[in-house]
Amino acid sequence: MKQRESSRGKIMKAKRYLILGSVVVCCVAILPLQLSGTIDSEQTREDKFAVYVLEGLKGVDVKVVQLLSAFEESRLPRNPIDVNDLEAQAERILHRAGIWVFQGSSQDPEIAQLVITVNTWKTKFAHSFIVQVKTELCQLAELVRGKRLRIMAPTWPVGVRIEQAEMTAVINLLQIRKVVQEEVKRQIGIFIEDYCIANPCVRPVMTGTIRYISIEGGFYGIVADSGERYDPINLPQEFAKDGLRVKFQVKEVRDRVSVRMWGRIVRIIKIAKL
Repeated sequence: MKQRESSRGKIMKAKRYLILGSVVVCCVAILPLQLSGTIDSEQTREDKFAVYVLEGLKGVDVKVVQLLSAFEESRLPRNPIDVNDLEAQAERILHRAGIWVFQGSSQDPEIAQLVITVNTWKTKFAHSFIVQVKTELCQLAELVRGKRLRIMAPTWPVGVRIEQAEMTAVINLLQIRKVVQEEVKRQIGIFIEDYCIANPCVRPVMTGTIRYISIEGGFYGIVADSGERYDPINLPQEFAKDGLRVKFQVKEVRDRVSVRMWGRIVRIIKIAKL
């Protein structure tokens, strides 16, 4: 019984370590800069806000951090958690879901930082560790009380998602790597689910070729490798080159009609040369 109470006490202590920035958030009002959309009056603001903050995001910058590590002591076994591997895993999952992954672009208000925090504490039992995995989305925000200041502040998860996007458990050393990898996959899946609800018209990341179409005065379109044709309304001038290979992500524009009738009318979210 004492051992169980001791373990429970460690878990509660571990959770207290992770209340980072809570005082700041409680003392000031934070307004995300590039949030668009309307709140449905028939739903609570908390329920709607879970996906509201994700609407219109161009993509995310993934960062895995280990704030507390029980493996920093030399007498303990080697740390089974590889931060770089976890980042690569998260980026692959997001890419397959059609969410654009950026590198070091978190200061762009239309790009958020997906922070996955992994912490470990040693228990009194041999080869047993308290492990916590937590996922948060941080966006560039502005403090509106007193002197204006822009900071990165967590905006997701909210409501019931807070408990769903977090895990704390006592795990055997030999199982830590597998459990953490599976937990990161699960929590990223929750984020993807909300992102897709907030951005239903966004297409997955695709590859294709820029083509000059000599009708209606001439224009440039994109032919995806799948054969799908896209008529972008905001193609950057530097990409207006026939035959140029690109990877791109688009969002359908459903409130506009084109007389060209060549392909789907879209707005480019991101485009890059291959």
